[in-house]
Amino acid sequence: CKNQQLRQPDFAVFNHGGLRSALPAGMLTLRNIFELMPFENELVLCEIDKVHLDSLLNTIALKGGAPVANIQLRIHEGQVESAKYSASSDSSQKTVLVVTSDYLAGGNDNFTIFKTGTTRTTHLKLRDILIDELRVRGTLNDTLQIQKDGRITKY
Repeated sequence: CKNQQLRQPDFAVFNHGGLRSALPAGMLTLRNIFELMPFENELVLCEIDKVHLDSLLNTIALKGGAPVANIQLRIHEGQVESAKYSASSDSSQKTVLVVTSDYLAGGNDNFTIFKTGTTRTTHLKLRDILIDELRVRGTLNDTLQIQKDGRITKY
């Protein structure tokens, strides 16, 4: 977004179905990444009216959660109890800008609320973004550290 001088996204939402395998311990190969993400999904920016935000969050809650970034949800029995995100834009903004996949932006996996918004493609494949990030980490001899950080809390 910075490179293209676009508004900074408020948060990101993806789905579990886009990942089709687990990553093995040890060194990763391109084959591992293609097995993990065999689809040609692109990263898109979807701008939706804030009046539709509850519908988006409820879709996530009904699924028991989803891969998200820059947002915290507290879910109880399939309902959103609370949601917090750091709006990168003016609080008077009438829309939220969500990073997602073209698959979800098309209304798939019950995320029909995205179809009410305006979608802008980045022309970047999710898999290619992951590969580029892993290459950078590889040159640093970095290890992936996975930890729960409270993005979604269910009780």
